[in-house]
Amino acid sequence: MSEEVEPIASCSSLSLSTLPTHGVRLMPHAFNPMRDRLHLTFPKECIAAPVVCEVAKNFDVVFSIRRANVEAETGWMHLELKGSEEEIERAIAFMQERGVRVDPIEGDIIAG
Repeated sequence: MSEEVEPIASCSSLSLSTLPTHGVRLMPHAFNPMRDRLHLTFPKECIAAPVVCEVAKNFDVVFSIRRANVEAETGWMHLELKGSEEEIERAIAFMQERGVRVDPIEGDIIAG
């Protein structure tokens, strides 16, 4: 018998206390997470690679894609990373090693 799950009204209401745990004990991080806003530029040879997915799987960071444009020859993405300073630095190095250009963004990345 499957258990019914209540939908969450909006992303802004998400927190560890509002997520269904399904019997798993969630532990909040013991640090204040850092937040980096990044402009990623993908050359043609990196467009099809799941770089951001690999970052999410291999590093203790949470990401939010704020804007993106992908075409046949190139692509770019405005990405917000949250996590410890060390994990963010490791994630950035990982993306750069795979050929993605990573530049910091100043200001509000939603407004442009």
